[in-house]
Amino acid sequence: MKSCGLSRLLIFWIALMACGWAQDAASRQREYTAVFNLGLKQLTDGDYPASIASFTRCIELFPENATAYYNIACAYSLQGKIEEANRFLEQALQHNFENLDHIQADRDLDNIR
Repeated sequence: MKSCGLSRLLIFWIALMACGWAQDAASRQREYTAVFNLGLKQLTDGDYPASIASFTRCIELFPENATAYYNIACAYSLQGKIEEANRFLEQALQHNFENLDHIQADRDLDNIR
């Protein structure tokens, strides 16, 4: 009987932890979406330092997401910060940013072509 109660407690604890992890992932995704959209607005509005900060937060939340690196490259390029723009464009490519046509056509990157 004691082992049955312990097993139930263990199963309950595992289920509770799984719910917490799922909520954490969902919470991170919601934050990512909000911060990403804010970063796009800031980039469009010409607030490049704020945009870089927003996309940096996106990278902290999901380091494998190439688009945040790409958008930081755009923000640096628009500021004429060539080294930084190239560094982040390279990181975007390393994280599998695959839209090469977009890179070639994106006016944000004119400074580094």
